[in-house]
Amino acid sequence: MNSPKKGDKNPVIINIIRKKKHMDHEVHGAGWKIAYADFMTAMMTFFLVMWLTSSMSQDQKKGVAQYFDPIGAMEGASGVGGALGGKALSADGPFSHMTAAMQLNPPLGAETKTTEGLGAFEEKNKSQKDNQDKELEEALKKEKKAFEVLEKNLYEAMMNDSRLHDMMDFVKFERTPDGLRIDLIENYKRPMFALGQFQIHPDTKPLLDAVASVLKNLRNPVSIEGHTDGTPYPPGASFTNWELSLARANETRKHLEASVQGLNVVQVVGKADKFLSVPSQPRSSLNRRMSLVIWSQSKNSSSSSQGHGSSQGVSDQNRNQS
Repeated sequence: MNSPKKGDKNPVIINIIRKKKHMDHEVHGAGWKIAYADFMTAMMTFFLVMWLTSSMSQDQKKGVAQYFDPIGAMEGASGVGGALGGKALSADGPFSHMTAAMQLNPPLGAETKTTEGLGAFEEKNKSQKDNQDKELEEALKKEKKAFEVLEKNLYEAMMNDSRLHDMMDFVKFERTPDGLRIDLIENYKRPMFALGQFQIHPDTKPLLDAVASVLKNLRNPVSIEGHTDGTPYPPGASFTNWELSLARANETRKHLEASVQGLNVVQVVGKADKFLSVPSQPRSSLNRRMSLVIWSQSKNSSSSSQGHGSSQGVSDQNRNQS
């Protein structure tokens, strides 16, 4: 290109314009790394504070909380008497000046529950157990007195009925861990049941009526146990002393329930000749008896103290063949 000559009136001026090329995507710098480093520093600081506070006592934590409390700072009660001592200048510290709306810390009640610990929990359980034991003891005392009244009332009922005078020596009372046992023992002169039969003898019904009269005021569970003597059935008999003892106990239950409305019979058991009163004399009439167990309220009324008997039906006519 020729440059303008000297002396030309209209020199030609040529401007050269250079355009910069812009990239579609600008390259970012390393600013994000700085932000990430700040974040990691903050997280390390947070976990360090958490670790330190986990090893502090309750008093120290309270002192730190009071130190950063804005109201406490204005009134001069910092709450730290020494390095994390946790002792405020006043008894209540700055918390005494805070209103309910301004409280940001947990209520003191929550702290108290935390500091009670396992010892307070055990003490509470011990107190509840002591109260339960005391209530049980009082209930047993009342029950013992009720049993004594029952014995007295049955004795008086038999004294007032001339038909029962000769049976008084055949009614026995016994206190057991289960409650009160009343044994109605057969008098050889006046059998409770006919030989080998389960129907109640007419002479026995007044005795059962007297027993029913003293049971009507009790709501304790009652078990009825039938016992036979050791007289065996002939070999190959279809029915044994198991069926006989159970049938007699069941007939006794029917008679008592017919006389006492709401009688709480929970068990009828036939025990055959397995619990003889006179083991040395298996065939003695003293072994034939009905046992009424009046269960203590503190005992489980679903089990008996001496095992269980048969629950089969009864027909003992074959026994007469022995």
